[in-house]
Parts: sequence; structure tokens; C-alpha cells
Amino acid sequence: MCLVSFSKIESYGALEKVCPSRTPSWCYIEIVNYCSHSCVWCYGDYGKQNHKKSISLADFDLILNKLDLLNIKQITLSGGEPLEHPNFADILGICKNYNFKINLASNGARINQDIVTLLAENGVNQVQINWQGSKHHSNIHNDNLQNVIAGIKLLRKADIQVVTNTTIGVYNIMDLQGVFEEAAALDVDRLRVWEIAGVNGSTIKEEEIINWFNLAKHAASKLGYKYILSYDPLYKGDVSVSCPQRSNVLIFVDVEGNVRNCLSCSKIDKYKLPILNLLNTKLIPDEMLNRYLLNNKYVFSNNIQCLARGR
Repeated sequence: MCLVSFSKIESYGALEKVCPSRTPSWCYIEIVNYCSHSCVWCYGDYGKQNHKKSISLADFDLILNKLDLLNIKQITLSGGEPLEHPNFADILGICKNYNFKINLASNGARINQDIVTLLAENGVNQVQINWQGSKHHSNIHNDNLQNVIAGIKLLRKADIQVVTNTTIGVYNIMDLQGVFEEAAALDVDRLRVWEIAGVNGSTIKEEEIINWFNLAKHAASKLGYKYILSYDPLYKGDVSVSCPQRSNVLIFVDVEGNVRNCLSCSKIDKYKLPILNLLNTKLIPDEMLNRYLLNNKYVFSNNIQCLARGR
């Protein structure tokens, strides 16, 4: 599973992540390992999680301290569903003690005026929301689409960026124009698509993946979203990052403080073991960075383009 984004604005922050030194600048942090949804495409099976865990405030602060030492510039609070963290307001309060750019990845079901006010007051820059459109929403999410739409409107009113995340596959690829039109009508900043390779061991032919992204490009460009940021090694955009992990741009940290390989391949035995643990490591920042870079060099040493696709 990897993503391609479409934006109306040519320069929208993507270049900030593509640092010449190819060292991490962005971190996805799993603050809970559970979610009240059970989306069939989710690589995490979060809705089926039997051992629910949320990160403690002390551990979260320590992780942010380590990330700060590693010169990370942007964090994305994720999960699971991060808004289900019992102390989410305190999580944001800790973020304010640092200078990270803060994003949130959510299913959108819990976003209301109180949440939007909290996000705005704590400097959250962007919210990424799962979006399947009216035709497919009820087949994927166990919530009311109108609540998600109301949340997006509140976010835009508060001048918080909104990015819609749409998984694409045979079930919805021919409906993508309508899915995008509904999102564009809400004035979202970016349309993002994910193909579902790697989910439940699935594989997709390269030519099919490229065709899906081209269909998404055509649908997005008709609505004015014509600038492309691609994190997929198969697909070229105006800005291209050949896989967030392969290019050393992104670090994944789970709810226990483990730095792990790409979340899309987290169930592949070969890549399950953590690279290091930020909560108990004695390594200095340069040593932590070197371990991460050496891990990536090793796992991609056989000219593998995508761990999830097994290529």
C-alpha cells in the first residue's frame, strides 16, 4: 500500500520532506493500537485488536524528545484512531512543548466542534480523513457519513487543512470521479489515494497499479487538483519520493515506542522485528539514525522497490 496525492497548489509542503541528506524528517506515531471501525482494507486490523493499548503521556513525551534529537520536523498522530485516546487533549498539550508541525490521521467519525477547537488551539496543521464517498462509505465505515462531512466543514471553517484518504481497488475505481467530486465540494486541500497491495497478503500487477493512479490523476485534474506528489516507486509525480521508508524520509513508531518497518508490511514475518525502541534505547541520536539507515539499506539491498508488494 502506498500513496499518491493531488493538490491544487504547486508548492504545498511536499518538498520540505524531501531533504537532500535523505535522513528522516517526518514521523508517524501510533498513539493507540485500536479503532472502533473495522475497515476491510486496513493493514493494521485495528478494529480486531484484542490487546488494546494507548500510549502513556510520559512515554509520548519521551518519544517526542527523542524525535526532536533526531531533528524530525513533522509528526502525524495516528493509530488506530487517535481521537479514541483517553487523554487526547493532553497528547496535544505535550506536542505544544516542541516545534513539530502536527498532523492528524483520523477516520473522521469523532470530529465535532469541540475537537476542532482543540486542534486549532494546539496548532494542528492538517487532518487526514478516510474518504470513500457516499456510494461506498457505509460498506467500509460503521458511522454516519453526514457526521464526517460536518467535521470536514468545521475543519475548513477553522482554516485547518483537510486531506481525504481514499483507498482504491476494483470495488471503487470506476466510481472515483464521483468520490473526488464530493470531496472537492467540501473544499478539501488535497485528494490522496492508496492502492491496497499488501493488505491481507494481496498482490496487484504493476500495470494495474499504474492504471489506477492514472485514472485517479485524470479524475483529480478535472477538478483542479493537478499537482502530484507520489510516494509510490512505480508512479512519477511533480514531486516523487521513492517510498517513504526506502528514501529514509519517514519513521514509523508504534504504541510501545518501537521504530518499525513500513506499516503496510508489518505482518510479514521477515519485517516484524522492531528496528529499535525509543523508550529504552541508550543510543545517542547519531547511533539511532545510523541503525535506522542501516536497516533500510539491508531490507532494500535486493533491489526491492516495495516491501508490501514483495518486490
